[in-house]
Amino acid sequence: MCGRHQTLAAPRQVADLAALVESGKYAEAERAARTRLKEVEVRHPANSTDVADVLDVLVEALMRQGQGTPEAKAFAERAVAIRAAAGAETAAHARSVNLLANVIELRGDIKTARDLYERAADIAVRALGPSDSLAAMMRNCGSSTRYAPGTASNSDL
Repeated sequence: MCGRHQTLAAPRQVADLAALVESGKYAEAERAARTRLKEVEVRHPANSTDVADVLDVLVEALMRQGQGTPEAKAFAERAVAIRAAAGAETAAHARSVNLLANVIELRGDIKTARDLYERAADIAVRALGPSDSLAAMMRNCGSSTRYAPGTASNSDL
């Protein structure tokens, strides 16, 4: 969960929402992401990757607040399902799976989280190549399942 983004006053895009998370404004990011999700769902089909992009930021904002709630899990599962249905294995798909692993880990299911981290790493390697730094970072996530809210960021995944 690396990367820095400039914070904008009125988040309208996913990058703006991610910037709120990166600047530590987790509750504000959550509120803005929930609002943006409603807007995106009106304009795009429910299985649109645009919806998945907002869901990913919402999940990260919830996790950073220590919320591995059933709602966060459902949002993460929905994002993964959307990406899987799109068919292509992309860095965004790997990110969604990694976020789901984070939520599962917060909920205490380390074995399932580890399996998901490995799946995310496999997707990243196929999407980006084995020598890509992001793929390497994701491989490391699978070997060390320790998520502490506020200590890392998925925003570059």
